[in-house]
Amino acid sequence: MRFTALVARNVRRFGTHELEVKKLERLLDTTEATVKWVSYVGALLLIPLILSMVVEVVARYVFDAPTLWAYEMAYFLTGSFFLLGIGYTLQIGGHVKVDLMTDLLPDRVNLVIYIVGYVFAGIFVIWSFWGLTESFLETYRTGETTGESAWNPVLWPFRAVAAFGFFVFAVQILVELYRNVSRLIRGEAFERKEGLMSEGGE
Repeated sequence: MRFTALVARNVRRFGTHELEVKKLERLLDTTEATVKWVSYVGALLLIPLILSMVVEVVARYVFDAPTLWAYEMAYFLTGSFFLLGIGYTLQIGGHVKVDLMTDLLPDRVNLVIYIVGYVFAGIFVIWSFWGLTESFLETYRTGETTGESAWNPVLWPFRAVAAFGFFVFAVQILVELYRNVSRLIRGEAFERKEGLMSEGGE
């Protein structure tokens, strides 16, 4: 009876563990879907960017009356476009990397290399997020402006986007770190990502 009770208790414990793992995996999938949609929002910024450039060209060369805002609007939108996409770029393996040696290494060695890389990258990105958040709060409090043009807009909206972009980047790094540690523990193969080509092949 004691042996049967012990087996039953371990089975229940194992079942609870499996349920928790599945819940965590669903949470990670939802997180990655959110990171992906954030990048889509960033991609939509290309529309006002293109329109602002068209307005500037027409105003400058047709009416000889260049705008006061197009230059700074362009770098605000371009910067925001990249900042909102860096998390998703990591998700699909789109960042620049040299894989000449890693292609020759065993999966477990690759997993260890990537885990160490994600730990150091995570520390740097979280530190950057913290600094950008402080910068956003400071510029919001002081109303600091760019001082780059006659338009001279306030800086805090762009700093807010920068901080948010690095937050999303940090979250995706943590997701990648967890997935690689899980693969190493379970003895699973290293997942090689090929940027947009891997995304298209899903």
